[in-house]
Amino acid sequence: MKTIEFICNGNICRSAFAEKYATGLLAKMGYSIKSSSSGIWAKEGTRSPAKAIKAASVFNVDLGDHISKKTDDHNLKTADLVFCMHFNQYRELCRKFPVYREKFFLLKAFIKPICIDINIEDPYGKNSEQYLKCFREISRSIEMAVGKIINSAE
Repeated sequence: MKTIEFICNGNICRSAFAEKYATGLLAKMGYSIKSSSSGIWAKEGTRSPAKAIKAASVFNVDLGDHISKKTDDHNLKTADLVFCMHFNQYRELCRKFPVYREKFFLLKAFIKPICIDINIEDPYGKNSEQYLKCFREISRSIEMAVGKIINSAE
C-alpha cells in the first residue's frame, strides 16, 4: 500500500485535516492509498482545537479523536509522497531530512508548479472563518491533486 504524509507546524489543524480528508476521498474512489500526518514542530499528544473540529465537520471530517505526532525519520522513510502546507516546513524538512528531499512537495505547488500563492496559512488561534477558509483550500487542493497523487503512487 502506498502512503502519503501531510505535514504542517503542530499537526492539529492543517495536516490533521488533510490526512482525514484525503483518506476519505481516496477510499470513496476505491484506492488503497494510506494517508498520515505529522507536525515538523509538533508537541506530541496535543488535540485539535474546538474551532478546527467544528470547521472540519462542515467537510464531513472528524478531528475529535486526532492526537498530534511529530515528524520523524520513520514517517518520511515510509511515505511515498510528503506534502507540506507552507514553504517554511518544506525548507525545514529539506534541512533536517535531505535524504528524502525528492519526496517533499508543497501541496499547492504539486498541482500548479508555477503558483504565486504556494502557502496554506495556519488558522490556529484565528476565527472560525479562517479555519473554514483553510480547510476549503486544503480540500480543493487535494481534489485537484488526486489524479497526480494516484499516478505518483503507482
